[in-house]
Amino acid sequence: MRQEMMNLKQNNERLQRLVTTRSLAGSEVSLGPVSPSGSIGEPRRYSLAADNGMGRAPLELPQNLDETEEDNIPPAPAPEPPPAPLSPAIIAELSPTIERAAMVNEILTTPAEDVADPVDGKKISIAVYLGQPESFPKYAEEMNECDNYYHHSSPDDELVGGDKMEANGGEKGPKSSSFSLGNGVETNEFVIAYTYISGKTTWQNLDYIVRKTFKDYLSRIDPGTNLGLNTDSITSYHLGEAKRGPEMGFPELLPCGYIIGNVKTLYICLQGVGSLAFDSLILRNIVHRYISLLTEHRRLILCGPSGTGKSYLARKLAEFLVARAGRDNPIEAIATFNVDHKSSKELQQYLGHIAEQASMSNGAAEELPAVIILDNLHHASALGDVFSCLLSATAAKLPCIIGTMSQATCNTTNLQLHHNFRWVLTANHMEPVKGFLGRFLRRKLFSVELQNQQQQPQLEKVLKWLPTVWQHINSFLETHSSSDVTIGPRLFLSCPMNLPDSQVWFTDVWNYHLAPYLMDAVREGVQLYGRRGGAWVDPCTYIRETYPWPVGPTTVPQLRQITADDVGLEASAPGNSENQDPLLNMLMRLQEAANYNGNAEQDSDCASLDSNMTHDSSAGAE
Repeated sequence: MRQEMMNLKQNNERLQRLVTTRSLAGSEVSLGPVSPSGSIGEPRRYSLAADNGMGRAPLELPQNLDETEEDNIPPAPAPEPPPAPLSPAIIAELSPTIERAAMVNEILTTPAEDVADPVDGKKISIAVYLGQPESFPKYAEEMNECDNYYHHSSPDDELVGGDKMEANGGEKGPKSSSFSLGNGVETNEFVIAYTYISGKTTWQNLDYIVRKTFKDYLSRIDPGTNLGLNTDSITSYHLGEAKRGPEMGFPELLPCGYIIGNVKTLYICLQGVGSLAFDSLILRNIVHRYISLLTEHRRLILCGPSGTGKSYLARKLAEFLVARAGRDNPIEAIATFNVDHKSSKELQQYLGHIAEQASMSNGAAEELPAVIILDNLHHASALGDVFSCLLSATAAKLPCIIGTMSQATCNTTNLQLHHNFRWVLTANHMEPVKGFLGRFLRRKLFSVELQNQQQQPQLEKVLKWLPTVWQHINSFLETHSSSDVTIGPRLFLSCPMNLPDSQVWFTDVWNYHLAPYLMDAVREGVQLYGRRGGAWVDPCTYIRETYPWPVGPTTVPQLRQITADDVGLEASAPGNSENQDPLLNMLMRLQEAANYNGNAEQDSDCASLDSNMTHDSSAGAE
């Protein structure tokens, strides 16, 4: 028996050498088991028996193997039991990636409940800091001192960042990326993923996790252009007291040495205007141009139709300038003045007071706001006179001025020549407005799925459909009226992140906001330009044909239809117009246009969609 066992051992050794030299079954067969430290251990030995019942093809034996010896070989012993699966700790070491939900689009996420880590690590959120890298140390110190941030929040209501969603009707969901924690402290971050850090996680592992997380988030929010950002936009990331960057050495300790105590977040800092592009969802090259204009000329006017986000953009630009200037109190460093038909004199007095302070000593000038936002400048009667008081002061000592205007006025050239204003058009058919709605809705969906760790395919379908509805409505308005009456994306930003609620919300928006506005706009367009666009097609037809919510006998959408009679048209109108004098028709239309412009000169925006909206429905944009 002893001799037989020795023979069997010799045969096994021959087979092992044969497998090694010929590399049978790939590298996984030739390599031994991996130790917890990542090194290759003792080579695995193979027997003549089937390999763990996997049914591999029999191995060829050497030709010089003694047949009598082979005949004396006893039956192969029972197959060895399958090797135990690798422990989670070894798996975490071999592949230190972020925990993911089983989703097609690979949303970076972790379980919602904060339980003991199965891989012997600590749960860490990965957040993008929305300020400038220079101000991060102060922000981190404030976060560490705020006990409420770490001890009075549970995983169920954990604030994962998101958008300003006050218009969601009070529904529970992702909170603002900038919200108050008490004690005068406000967060300024946006969480994009969760991961686990254990004693086996190295800085190389963490570098990969940070880059991969940031890249995946950008591709999810803006699949085409990634907001103009990439991993090169990351200037550094911070974990506790450790700082890691492209040209920095490794910290003294492993990552696990910096996650003690209340450290639960890894912060990513972006360089230049990258944080502004990330926060505002506006492409980096566009916000860079706006900041360059403000830095050089210090005066900018955003001009475009109502609802295109002019006030939202003005606020984001102002916050960036204040943060870059390093002002201690950003809230007091920004002054906002809402202009109406009766406040032109008050605005002129306010700007005159600013000019007087700027002409005084430096101590008084420091008390001036860094940026002044002037909303709805088109309501002012004479802009040239309003800004004339600023000519007496040095432009460098005056605050930056950002104005918003719904339409260009006759003072455009005067403001540019004499007051150094630069104009930026925010139109619905071009960036930054064109793609903003899609990016905004995708970010809201991302926050909900990250918080709940559950994919929302039906809700995602609805959110993809809303931008197409917006484009269809504007195309309809341009066909029957003009581009001046098109609507911005603001009305669609408040879509609830719940399928039933979103259906009720859209029905109300269509019946009580969009349909009445479309009828008024087309009716005025018919008076100004006559009948255009050929045969009448109800815009609600497209809504019904592409309706994304499930429709059943009891859930038929009650959407208001718009007929030709509702807008003052008749089905036989095109045929009758052929018998009339074209020249007479043109003269009549010119006369109607002249009369209309004369009556509506002071109230040109009365038919705006703003009149159909409340203040609460303006979520994150004008």
